[in-house]
Amino acid sequence: MFKDNGSFCVKPWMFLMLGHNGEISACAKMTTNQRGALGSTKDKTLNEAWNSPAMMEYRKNMLAGNKMLACTKCYNREATNGDSPRTLLLKSNIDKIESLIANTDKDGFNSDYNISWLDIRFSNKCNFKCRMCNPGSSTAWMQDAHKLKKVAGTNQQYGFTEEYLSSIPDKKLDTVNGVATVDYLKENVTKIERINFAGGEPLIMDEHYELLNYLIVNNNYCNLTYHTNMSKLKYKNWNVLDLWNKWPKEKLNIWPSIDEIGERADLIRKVTNTTWTDIEENLKVLTENGFVLEPHITATAYNVFRLPEIIMYFYNNGVLVKERRYANFSIEITYDYQLHVSSLPDSLRNESILKINTFCNTFKDLTGYDVSFRFKHILTALNIPQDIEKTKQLIKFTAELDAIRNEDTYKVIPELEGLKTYM
Repeated sequence: MFKDNGSFCVKPWMFLMLGHNGEISACAKMTTNQRGALGSTKDKTLNEAWNSPAMMEYRKNMLAGNKMLACTKCYNREATNGDSPRTLLLKSNIDKIESLIANTDKDGFNSDYNISWLDIRFSNKCNFKCRMCNPGSSTAWMQDAHKLKKVAGTNQQYGFTEEYLSSIPDKKLDTVNGVATVDYLKENVTKIERINFAGGEPLIMDEHYELLNYLIVNNNYCNLTYHTNMSKLKYKNWNVLDLWNKWPKEKLNIWPSIDEIGERADLIRKVTNTTWTDIEENLKVLTENGFVLEPHITATAYNVFRLPEIIMYFYNNGVLVKERRYANFSIEITYDYQLHVSSLPDSLRNESILKINTFCNTFKDLTGYDVSFRFKHILTALNIPQDIEKTKQLIKFTAELDAIRNEDTYKVIPELEGLKTYM
């Protein structure tokens, strides 16, 4: 019987991530330097990527119980609250593990070529320019990025070089195995059990709708997961609600990325021709139509002290549901240098810790359910001592971006007023 050795993960035996620049990766949660480690769709087939040197090394280490730097994010989560994407996948696939690894040799070569789960990012096309994002993942960021330059020869961690920016325009997943991406997926989709759509923003991508229509016409209702900013339910001649209503709801996972509410959301997740009111209306439409949502919050120096208010907004508006023990939300800590919560002063971080702990107790009294496990890794991060250098770069980053976008972060987020003493 399989026993978790602390390193093993099912992903290298069932999953591939296809990035919007053609990079092939073993997991979206791996450290940034491992993105594209399996090769590129521009010069490798998925068969070749499946047993590439990097993928074989992952399997070899996982079977041996050797922990890898690439998987640090999951290990860190496990150290704080016991569960991570890795362990949750083990639990949900426990009955498949023995058969998955059966045809893997001592060097990590797997002869099954059993890709049953794809994470697809057709392009970086996006209508948002979130402060914790970048032009590599959002086309809307490009104009501001040219003004937010990274100064060479300094310790500045934010900003962008011309070399980086010049590589952005062709970030589109054009081909897989030598054929157009959508055509490849149509030919192979009967083997796929699960598809993740991300971006960019998948709900404003033609390829997404073409593939979704194809799946419906061919009665292939595999599991779908969406990472979406929830700003657009209608795009060109498509209404995604019409398509989702044809899908078995238990096979549809909608994960809206929502990091704040009201004018704070408009500042943190900057968008043109869309406001928080539009997103709020779309959330209402989906909940009223019986869709269970799982909001995803990225915790940063801009919002970590507001997590209780954000969660209560979801609860009060019917997004959190009793069938999911009111825990159908997730929180991820940003790894952006200047936006990490350790850039905040000790006083604000300590207030945030007290506020979160109080909220968890109050929420349990209100609902009868304990959601404190969702916050354990956040509390661990908040207990990291203040990094003054990060504080200084947070101040500079905020000032430069405010000037570029004609915004006033301190007016919208008054909790950050204390940062001015470090200027």
